[in-house]
Amino acid sequence: MADALDRVLELMQQVVPELTPERRQTAEVHLRGQLGGCEFGYVAKRPALARGVRMGQALQQGSSISQAVQAEKCHRATAYRILAKPLKRPR
Repeated sequence: MADALDRVLELMQQVVPELTPERRQTAEVHLRGQLGGCEFGYVAKRPALARGVRMGQALQQGSSISQAVQAEKCHRATAYRILAKPLKRPR
């Protein structure tokens, strides 16, 4: 189920064609961290998405998998489960 932020980001992507999928994802993680919860209406925090994005960025920068997992301070099995899932992007 799409929340309000998903719909805003979808509209923003249609209006601003320069918004690449990577930049959209970074903006989504940042906004969910700042606005997540019930204060402004419901916006899901989606911590697994944030962890997956941060680990993916670390891996793209040349870190080893073990370094990326240790930086997230979560169980190794949890990190591998997050990395195993494909990123699902709203349409």
